[in-house]
Amino acid sequence: MIRWVLVVALAGWGCTPESNGGGDDPEPDMGASVDGGGGEGEGEGEGEGEGEGEGEGEGEGEGEGEVGNPTPIEERCPDAQTGTFLLVVYPDRVDAYRQRGFGATYFCQFLELKEHGITAAAGLVRGADDNFYVIQTKGDNGEIHRFDSNGEYLERTEQNVNLAGAGGIWNTFGDGFVAWSAANQNFYSISEEGKFRGTWTPPQWQGSRVEGVTDVSFLEREAVLMTFNNRPPKLFKFPDAPDFDAEDIGPGNAVIGVQTDNGQKALVTGQIGGGDGGFGVALFKPPQMAMNFSGRNDFPPELEVVLVSPQSGEILDGISLLLLSSGFIVLDSAIGGAPRMTAFNAEGMLQEQVIIQHPGNPIRFFKTQIFPDF
Repeated sequence: MIRWVLVVALAGWGCTPESNGGGDDPEPDMGASVDGGGGEGEGEGEGEGEGEGEGEGEGEGEGEGEVGNPTPIEERCPDAQTGTFLLVVYPDRVDAYRQRGFGATYFCQFLELKEHGITAAAGLVRGADDNFYVIQTKGDNGEIHRFDSNGEYLERTEQNVNLAGAGGIWNTFGDGFVAWSAANQNFYSISEEGKFRGTWTPPQWQGSRVEGVTDVSFLEREAVLMTFNNRPPKLFKFPDAPDFDAEDIGPGNAVIGVQTDNGQKALVTGQIGGGDGGFGVALFKPPQMAMNFSGRNDFPPELEVVLVSPQSGEILDGISLLLLSSGFIVLDSAIGGAPRMTAFNAEGMLQEQVIIQHPGNPIRFFKTQIFPDF
């Protein structure tokens, strides 16, 4: 009986329990990512070209953050216990929320960033080692810092001039991470230990320079979705790396893959109907292939349905998405006043809205297990 109910709940996504992992609210892979979003590049067009700043750059790499008398986790989170939490990332901290059904309630402060000299975090990822890696810009360099899954600071793993103007960091489908600099508009490869490895080139692209990136989602090693602040999303995949249709969606802030039996769909927040439209949420079908005289070609992902229309006013800028088995949650920044989390079912019907009362402007959120030793 429980299995039958789950099939009905997932039917809105076109998933089966096997394809989506089962459970009421499937936990993302431990490599789930949160990125800084809101790429600050102002260049127009797609900006193909060779990457800049390849090499080791300047800086020290490993080292200690600026630690005075950090507040221990027992004080920040006296009721800490092993479990799955929704992490809301700010430039100077990471808060943990209890997320059940379509709602979320504040639990405690999971990561204290400011006490370790981190006041401009642009992204957070979780590695295969179960540690968390935070990227920020400080002075003329970008930095990467490591925290454990109990919320304790470990070390600074990287300091590199190429990472200055950090705009985000994301998990890949393989090993390590990719980071993007809003200052030079280039992607860089980061090792699983949080070390700079050089430039990274998206699939079916020339060079590491990609302008105006706001979000990145790896569907597989050689298939990457991106949203931009100046044009429609793009699927970087062999052979054609198609752009989304500009009449369907324009600039966007967040994208996430939705695994179904028919392939990977894409859930996107962006300007519905093109660059002049308001923000909404759209679901796109898996990309289709066709053969012609020149070989195989990929069509742009076709719009399946607009789940949240701009006219509803239910979301403002949609800077991050969380996928549930029976719907999704959208995080809005403080652009309209207080930040908020708004939950919808799989048909796009509003379920619940949580106004975030704590100070600051969040940059992303995601759900994962923490406090393994509590």
